[in-house]
Amino acid sequence: RCMTRRGEALSLMNEGPTYGHFPLVHYYQGRVREAQGDASSAESYKKYLEIRGGSTEDRLVPDLRKRAG
Repeated sequence: RCMTRRGEALSLMNEGPTYGHFPLVHYYQGRVREAQGDASSAESYKKYLEIRGGSTEDRLVPDLRKRAG
């Protein structure tokens, strides 16, 4: 549901754009798929990295680079 309604992430709070929270949907989707043994978990991680991969402050990026292969 979060993926299909991702445009609403921009208005999560009335204080301003909050799209920064959306990449976590890809992260958690990947973790669930990984726990289920689904090979598509790497795709979720790669989508996260497409959005946040250039960040030097994001603590998940190094781990997801390993998990994505």
